[in-house]
Amino acid sequence: KTVPPPPEGTVDLVIERLLAVMKSTDEGATQRAARAAGYVIAGGCEWVDADALLKGLFALSKRKNEETQLAIGEALCFAFGGVTPSVDNVLFGSFVSLEGANKTRLDVVRGDGLGGEGKPAGATDALDANAAAPIPAAAAIDPMAVPTTNDNVIDSIIGAIFDSYLYSSRPEERCASCTWLLALITHTKKHPKLVSMLPEIQEAFGSLLGDANELTQEMASRGVSVVYELGTEAQRKELLSSLMGTLSGEKPKRRRVKLVDDTAVFAEGTLKVDDKALKSNKEGETSGASAGGGGSLNTYKELCSIVTDIGQPDLIYKFMDLANYQAMLNSSKGAAFGFASIAKRAGDALAPHLKKLLPKLFRMQHDPNPKMREAVAGIWQAVVDDPKVALDLHFRDVMDDLLTECGSRTWRNRQSAASALAELLSGRRFTEVEPYLEKLWTAALRSVDDIKETVREAGRTLCRAVRRMTIRLCDAHHSSPHDVKSTIAVVAPLLLRHGLLSPVKEIQALAMDVLMKITKQAGSEEIRPFVPEMVKSLLEALSQMEDSRLNYIEQHTAAIGMSAEKLEHARLQSSKQSPMGETLDVLMGHVDETTMTDLVPALASVLRSGVGLNTRAGTCRFISRLCLRKGSLVRPHAGKLFKSLLAAASGDKSASVTSAAIAAVAAVARHATEARTHQLIEDLVLMYDKTGDDADHAAEKERGLAAHLALELSRNASDALSRHATKIIPLAFVGRFDETKSCAARWEEVWEENAAGASSTLRLYLDEILSACAQRLGSAQYRIKRQGAAATAAAAKAALVFLANAADPLESSCVDAGCDHQSHDLPAAPALTTEQVLGASLAAVHAAAIHAKLLADRDQHEIEKLAVGVVEMQMRKIEMKLRQIEALDKGLCRERLAVARMFENIATDRVVYEKHKHEAELRAKQVEDAAVAVAAAAAAQKAETERQ
Repeated sequence: KTVPPPPEGTVDLVIERLLAVMKSTDEGATQRAARAAGYVIAGGCEWVDADALLKGLFALSKRKNEETQLAIGEALCFAFGGVTPSVDNVLFGSFVSLEGANKTRLDVVRGDGLGGEGKPAGATDALDANAAAPIPAAAAIDPMAVPTTNDNVIDSIIGAIFDSYLYSSRPEERCASCTWLLALITHTKKHPKLVSMLPEIQEAFGSLLGDANELTQEMASRGVSVVYELGTEAQRKELLSSLMGTLSGEKPKRRRVKLVDDTAVFAEGTLKVDDKALKSNKEGETSGASAGGGGSLNTYKELCSIVTDIGQPDLIYKFMDLANYQAMLNSSKGAAFGFASIAKRAGDALAPHLKKLLPKLFRMQHDPNPKMREAVAGIWQAVVDDPKVALDLHFRDVMDDLLTECGSRTWRNRQSAASALAELLSGRRFTEVEPYLEKLWTAALRSVDDIKETVREAGRTLCRAVRRMTIRLCDAHHSSPHDVKSTIAVVAPLLLRHGLLSPVKEIQALAMDVLMKITKQAGSEEIRPFVPEMVKSLLEALSQMEDSRLNYIEQHTAAIGMSAEKLEHARLQSSKQSPMGETLDVLMGHVDETTMTDLVPALASVLRSGVGLNTRAGTCRFISRLCLRKGSLVRPHAGKLFKSLLAAASGDKSASVTSAAIAAVAAVARHATEARTHQLIEDLVLMYDKTGDDADHAAEKERGLAAHLALELSRNASDALSRHATKIIPLAFVGRFDETKSCAARWEEVWEENAAGASSTLRLYLDEILSACAQRLGSAQYRIKRQGAAATAAAAKAALVFLANAADPLESSCVDAGCDHQSHDLPAAPALTTEQVLGASLAAVHAAAIHAKLLADRDQHEIEKLAVGVVEMQMRKIEMKLRQIEALDKGLCRERLAVARMFENIATDRVVYEKHKHEAELRAKQVEDAAVAVAAAAAAQKAETERQ
């Protein structure tokens, strides 16, 4: 049939109506009008009409409806030429859209469409050759003849897409142009113009993979797949290499996009500020502007405005860096989608990239973005046939990449790397993880302490995996001795240095748990070389792992009504019940002679430089328990332990630490040699006899320490003490009269425990006791003289019974002597009665005591006079300092008042300045408005003149 020509003016009317309908807000009408415009251009209208319709189609680039842009893309395909449907099929057939027509042809090729009549000739080969990626372009089975079209139309379409919209600063225009370009290369077959531009098209799609718009990313990834299908072997290799770089995190090559005021730099809601001026400015803008919601910053103009307002213009570069980083992430996601569609088709071309590709793919399967995980899962399934074999083959490459990414500056990479490592370590042998064991623990502990919560959660998962693997490798029942020893050599020092001493409580608990499991499950031979270092670190960590708030409570015990002794006792009891106490007991069972040689210097080091109540007291307690379990091993090292423990007891201010150290000394003395015990007793006597000023607190502490040590030795090492009774018993008798009540009470207990009876003990050690009393009576210090006098008086009273018992033999001897004298006719000597002997003794003792009392009273009077003089001098110094402080306070008050007046003046000046500034801004705005009004009036007048 021959279609009659339309009446004159019909085409103009149709074009006018189509352009009007395309501007409609009804998306369905706009889509049908766009397709109709494409049909009109394809029908061969004049260039003027085609140009008008094309401009109308391009004007729809700001529409955000996906179906509308697809319809425009199909219209441009008809205008471009090379589409399959004929005029009859469009006008009188069942044609609806190019997408539907391509799907129908694909069904016909497969033999299951249009009644299933079978495949046309030659369809099988073409379909099998491209079965890996059944995209619409691959469904074309016949070489399509490209009809003759207007070259101006083609140039106009290509120019608009590549020059105006594809690299536009507006995201909706980029999305629209990407959709149009995808439609062109999909539906117009192998058009010579497009084939010649494949490199430019590939670059365009590659640059749009990093667009913030997800639809743009999807279209770009589909376009990459189509370009790969249409390209040559060299172009395919180039595209594959480019996608590999994008997946690896390299910045894709992108054309520079000029930023304008309304260019969206960030997605809506990404950056928010609490700025009232910004909010009011946004509320005043028109609805067409990118106002956003509240204080959200997303356009280039808003970013420039905010950095200018805060006076830091250089922040704009940091904002741009953040935007580029987001674009890089989007590029990786888009490249993953595009790569998934060509992975099967690439085949052997991927083999050179597998070493670099597999670590990235394995990590990106754990990416925080679910869409990224979905895209990478498709690549993984297409590239890897057997995941376990592939991971075993590339284990080192994967492990190196994941450990590197655990320290990445981006939280996404750190989180995905930690999750991937937790999966990779499952069931690994020691030979596989030996080179990475220290790095794995370092990465795990660092992830737990990350600044971002999701990374910390992934780090906890990684820590659990590394913990399970470490405990399994240290289990003597499941691993060889070499593996156990090597694992402990790597893990134990790291956990002791960086785990127990970490400020993060979670890391401390993890390290403690792993160390406890290792000590329990490892054999003695394997763990024995590490016992000294582990014991030292665990003892030092006793105070590190304690709640820091207890130190504050210790400084304010008086304010909360608690005694310091009770608090220290509670802290020590808590540390005893901690897991570290149990671990130390287990390590104690692995100690032998060789280990003891290294352990004693380690314990001495902790006693000398350890900090904290729990550390110092715990070390003393550990030595005591070691003596109970391994006493024979302690014997050769008793001298070093005595020296360290006594130094710790005398140098620490805590009574609990002193008591623990003295108890440890007594425990060591039970197993020490005779020579070491003798030297200890000599040191005890010297400590108590140490001279010093009456107000010397160090000397007083030494005396109390000696009494405490004597009491502990009497209780817990009585056998060792009994061999040195000639030194301890006289000292205990004299010490009972010490002026310090606590010291005297301890010596009293020592005397009672070691004296079988007061009179018999005194008779046995009378010479030593009298020697000690005489030594003190001759001292130049009042305190020691007083103690000697009291001890002498007590000795005299206790010695009365002894003297009475000795009187009878003396009287008998005197009587016999008298008989002798009578027999020789000599004058008889007067007999000495018992009462006379007792009286003489009492007179001598009373005279000595009175003399000592007089000396003591005189010294006490002198001391009181000196004390009063010292107090008066100190009071005068305090009064002088108080007057100086009062004068300084007055000066500070004057300065404070001057500063306050200065602040008031500054505030007043600021208010005046703000007022003047506001008035100046109002005047400037009025001038600007007047200038705009004048310009508008001039422009209107000029337009009116031109029209006339």
